[in-house]
This record gives sequence, structure tokens and C-alpha cells, in this order.
Amino acid sequence: EADPVAILVQLLAAFGNVIGPQPHFVAEADRHSLKLFTVLVGTSSKARKGASWGHVRHLVGCVDPEWKDDRIVNGLSTGEGLICQVRDPITKRNAIREGKGKDRKIVGYEDVEIDGGVSDKRLLVVESEFCSVLRVMARDTNTLSAVIRNAWDQDRLQTLTKNEPATATGTHISMIGHITRDELCRNLTQT
Repeated sequence: EADPVAILVQLLAAFGNVIGPQPHFVAEADRHSLKLFTVLVGTSSKARKGASWGHVRHLVGCVDPEWKDDRIVNGLSTGEGLICQVRDPITKRNAIREGKGKDRKIVGYEDVEIDGGVSDKRLLVVESEFCSVLRVMARDTNTLSAVIRNAWDQDRLQTLTKNEPATATGTHISMIGHITRDELCRNLTQT
């Protein structure tokens, strides 16, 4: 009963994510890989949005089971959270000290990796309740909307905060959302 158009749209998004950023085309001076951001709009329980995703997830999972298990996520809430899913390794600079007690002096520094980051930068976000994403993006201080737009436009994401800056390079993020028409009209108020 799944809608053939819904299956096709989600298959294109999933396929583009599975194959990664290497296949691309160039428009003007910009490189465009096969990233799709799509939202399926249909009535609740009758449009079979979830059923259509089940077919695609199974099919693409046969091609790349590791991707199916590790690179499909949901639960978008902040831009920093999205960046964390494709983050670069995080290092911390530690002082090297010599001596004892009050006579300890810094003689150098060493960089220590505190987080190995994520090696597979492909990520498919599937939000079966896309209205929750729209509500989160409407919050005044939330960075999710800006980070999502940057994920579409480029492969480098970052937030510049003093204590915990987040960076992800070489990202390949695609998105699929499901929502009803009423929820879309009610929650899509701005950008």
C-alpha cells in the first residue's frame, strides 16, 4: 500500500547518501554531491509514509548493512547535536610539567585526542514526526535551522562557542521528513 512516489523520493535520498560525496556535478563554481533534503506530506495513517520508508530502508540495507545500522538517525534537536553525529576528532592541549610541588614549571605542551570523532561522514536523518523539528527550529536560540541549511550548502559544519566548539568536515548529510498537511501548515511559520 505504500505510495510509489514516496518510495522513489526516499530511495533517491537514501541512495545519494549511501554512495557518499564522491559522485557530484559542478554548477558555477560549486560542487554538488547527491544530497537530498525531502519532506513527505500526507494524511496520518492513510498516506503510508512510514511503510514507504520501510521498503527503502530494507532495500538499501541489503546493499550496505553497516550504513543501515549506524548512519541513519532521528531526533534532531540542536545544530550542535547534528554536528556531533559527523564530528571531527577532538584534541585537547595539555601542559607538560616538570618538577615537584610549587617548583613545577611548564616545559611544553602536547595535544591529546579526547574524542576520535566519526570516520564515516555519511548521515541520513529520517524524522517520522517532522513537526517536532519545525517546533525546535522555531525556538529563538536554537542553531538547528542554520546548521541544516549549511549541511545542504556545504560539507563543513561548525559552531563557534568558547567552551566546546564543534567542527565537522567532509560531511555528507541527507534528510527525510514525514508530516501531515495540517501539521505543516500549523508549524511552518517562518524559515
